Amino acid sequence: MAKVYAQKRDAAHCAEYLRKSLDEGYKDIATAATDPAFKDVINDPVVQEVMVRVVPAEQKGSATHPGALKFPLCAYAQTRAARPLLQ
Repeated sequence: MAKVYAQKRDAAHCAEYLRKSLDEGYKDIATAATDPAFKDVINDPVVQEVMVRVVPAEQKGSATHPGALKFPLCAYAQTRAARPLLQ
């Protein structure tokens, strides 16, 4: 269900189902970080609150921003980051 909501760009419901999956013991939630289906919601703060619970400790934090997650950006996010937002 989380993937369905991610594809609908519904971050709140996506996060809710990611959280439910995690609480029920689903082990592969971290794959959402690189799954293209989650590209539109993976950087949403609500989804990040859930994802921070599943990221291995060695992937947390960085020299530039302690506590930041080191999720690889999906292709869409990379292209958005490479160009300024349209006004």
